[in-house]
Amino acid sequence: MDRQGRLLIEGLTPIGTTAFSLFAQSDEVLLINDLQRKSWTGRFADIASILPLFAGEVNAREIGLLLLGLPPPSFDRARFDLGSRGLSHVRMGGAEAHSIRYDPPQFPPGNLSLLRSESSGAPIVRISLLDIESSVEEVGRPMVPSGYGTVVDAGELLQERGTR
Repeated sequence: MDRQGRLLIEGLTPIGTTAFSLFAQSDEVLLINDLQRKSWTGRFADIASILPLFAGEVNAREIGLLLLGLPPPSFDRARFDLGSRGLSHVRMGGAEAHSIRYDPPQFPPGNLSLLRSESSGAPIVRISLLDIESSVEEVGRPMVPSGYGTVVDAGELLQERGTR
């Protein structure tokens, strides 16, 4: 994430090739699925409601900070539980709250789980952070490789592999 709030998340396969790239700038999102050779461009609220991470409650910059284990500044829509070395749990919303669990609670986080609700306890996404790079350079929008198809509904990129 750069100073202008542009965010780039790259997901890797177990053999180190890129599985997907997610780029967000303001409310615009580009999702490139390298496994299916398809891409989608749309609004952050659309992709957040499909996953659903924190639909309508969090913007792309705030998600980036939370994924890095950092509480966003002036962020009063969540309850933060702290461990001795970093965040352990972030809860958002009411009874059916969405949350992030950090395991172990350290900075930077090693593993985190995005949970749909506290009552279900089942993660909808598990993330292992293998590497975090820091740079003063601006985050650039990735290029969609030639030959990749485009989809109108981001859900198409998630449904085909049963990840929705």
